[in-house]
This record gives sequence, structure tokens and C-alpha cells, in this order.
Amino acid sequence: MEQLLQQISAFVNMFHSLLDLPRDTCKYVISGTTPFRLSSKKMLPNKRQDTPNRNFGGNRQNIEKGMRVVWQADKGYKLVQVDQSGADALIVAHLCRKGKYRSLFENNVKPHTYIALKLFKNEWQKHFSTSEINEAIKAPIEELVKLKFWPELNKLIKSSDDWEHGKRYYFLGKKIVHGGSYGMFENTLILAVFKDTNGLVRISKEEAKNFLFGSTGFHSEFPEIKEWHQRVYIEAKKTRQLRNLFGFPYNITDYINKDDYKDLIAWVPASTVACITRNAFIKTHEYITNKDRDWHLLHDTHDSYLVEAREGEELECAKHMQEQLGVDLVSPVDGTKFKMKSEASVGWNWSPYKKDSNPLGMKAI
Repeated sequence: MEQLLQQISAFVNMFHSLLDLPRDTCKYVISGTTPFRLSSKKMLPNKRQDTPNRNFGGNRQNIEKGMRVVWQADKGYKLVQVDQSGADALIVAHLCRKGKYRSLFENNVKPHTYIALKLFKNEWQKHFSTSEINEAIKAPIEELVKLKFWPELNKLIKSSDDWEHGKRYYFLGKKIVHGGSYGMFENTLILAVFKDTNGLVRISKEEAKNFLFGSTGFHSEFPEIKEWHQRVYIEAKKTRQLRNLFGFPYNITDYINKDDYKDLIAWVPASTVACITRNAFIKTHEYITNKDRDWHLLHDTHDSYLVEAREGEELECAKHMQEQLGVDLVSPVDGTKFKMKSEASVGWNWSPYKKDSNPLGMKAI
């Protein structure tokens, strides 16, 4: 009994000491969203707001990249994050018939980059000649990647994600691809961009409409997306059930109206991505336990997850995490086999690496 009391006392002392450290946390809501995506919120109500370094968390699922610098690894550790590469878009490409959209992935061109190239040509002409940009825009995808200047142009477009807020063209390309894939209209796209950047990036209704439905907009470039949307509507109404690429079902028990279409379209790719990350999270926990690694699982953000590993072991950790995300999948449309790709980054704080302003940030490896 005395030994038990000592253990309890030691645990209580440890808990109280943790409360005085600058820690952050959240409580995951397992049933938070229909497509298996986690949501998070404050773990406990905190009435003592004046207590230094005491934090009971909040919603940690969609923290803007620039704000992540305040989350730092403990001494002797490094943060390791692995992201599914173009996750939702890759799955959407294999839910559609073989066409231009799937060709992007077959040629290792991110749809975010491609759409940004098409929609913001005037910006790229400030760095490349007009003839080069026109050549890139008109080239078939399999020829685009053969252009001598494509690697440099591709790098420039991706780098715009770290430009000042009004010029985050890669980010806008990502939101356009995501919104167009999931049946968004212009008003919803405006709100999504505004919300995900805490109001730092704003687009007009005319711009949003052009991004989605203009002559060089998303649906004009990839008509197979609308065809897939129509198949989802028909399947949902006919069978009252959808299944993701793992075979997990979503049973539709309510009346289907127009407001539901967007959620129905998103369910299969979004739930598939969530399952990939969740399975990887579980397998990494098993690896840490079985290999007796001093690593800490920190965060699940739908298409990526974050681990704190001992310095010197970050490459082993990143390799393992990428292996867990690299699952084999099969297109339900034509049986094409494909593998989820991933990208790893390592740093001492959770914000992206920048040579001048954040040299300790997350750097791709």
C-alpha cells in the first residue's frame, strides 16, 4: 500500500510540474466529422486564465503555417512531419475516368501547380519570358515536364506558398483544386480561402467564379471531374450507400437534397485519406513501443501527422512514417493500381523553414 501511495504521489507531482511548463494540447473528437476526419477542441475548461504557461488547448487541426513557429521541440528532440502528397487530389484522379487530371499524377505534376500556372500567368511572366510561359501553358502535360525551364518554373510556383499573403498563388491553386473537386461554388470557395488563412487571403466573387468555371478554370481543364460528381449523385440516390477505398461504408439514412451533394462528393476521398493517416498513426505507435524508441506522437492533421524524435533518429523516424503512408490503392473505376506518395520534413519548430526568418523550421528531407 505504501509503495502504491508513493507511486500516486509521484504521478501527481509530475502532473503538477507539467502544468507549469509551456505545453499545449487538445482533445480529439473521434466522431467529429462524417468522413472520419478528426476534429479537436479544448481539453478542459480553464478558469485560471492568469496562470502562466498553463494551456488546456483548443482546435489544433487547421493552424496557419506562419503561426506554427510557437510550437517547438523539446531539448534533444526534433519534429518530424510526413504529409500525404496531393492526397485528396490523387484519389479523385482515380475515381474519375482516365483523362487529363490523372495524367498530371502520371507525370508527377501537382494539380495545384498546374492550375496556378494557368490562372496566374501574368505573375510567372515577371520571372520568365512571355514565350516560355505561353509554351508551358499550351504544352500537353507529358510535354510540359520535358521543357528545359520546367523544373525552375515548377519550383517558383511552389515557392509562392511562402510569399506575402496577397500573392500566395500555390495556396490558391490548392484551394481551387480542392474546391472544384468537391463541387464548391464561388461563395464557398471565398469563405474557405478566408477561413483557412484567418482572413489574410481574400478573393472576390468574380475571381472565385473565374477560378472554378472560367475558360482556363478548374472545370474547363478537367471535365472528367463533373462526370464523376454525377456518378456519385446517382450511386447515392440509388444505393443509399458510399464506400471508400478501404471498403468502409457511409450509409445515407436521410433525405438527399442539393445541400448534401458537396458532402457526398467529398466523402470517399476524404475518408480514404483519413484512414491512411489513422492507420499510419497506429502503426507508428506500435513501432515506438516494439522498438523502444523515445519518440512522441504529437498530432494528426488529416493528411499528415507529426512526431517528436530524438536528435539523430529523425531520419529513421521519417523513413518509417513514409512507409506507413505509402499504402497501395486500387481505382474502383478501371482497376488501376496506385500508391499514396508522401513528403517528409524535419525541424526544431513546426513552421516551414526559411533561411532568413526561420532557419530552425521544418525543412524537406
